[in-house]
Amino acid sequence: MKLMIDHLMYKKHSEKIVLDPQAWNQRAIACYEKCGFKKVKYLPKHEYHEGELRDCWLMEYSR
Repeated sequence: MKLMIDHLMYKKHSEKIVLDPQAWNQRAIACYEKCGFKKVKYLPKHEYHEGELRDCWLMEYSR
């Protein structure tokens, strides 16, 4: 994850990286937070997955 962040921020000169993991996936969310992502907004019924709408977190990494 950190290699991808470095690539996007410093080689591609991105200002921000945004992702939206499903809210039930606490392991992924903890990993993203450890890498510097912050929770920005809770997105109820945001993603259609396996026949149902799932809640997600909008997360952001910025310089």
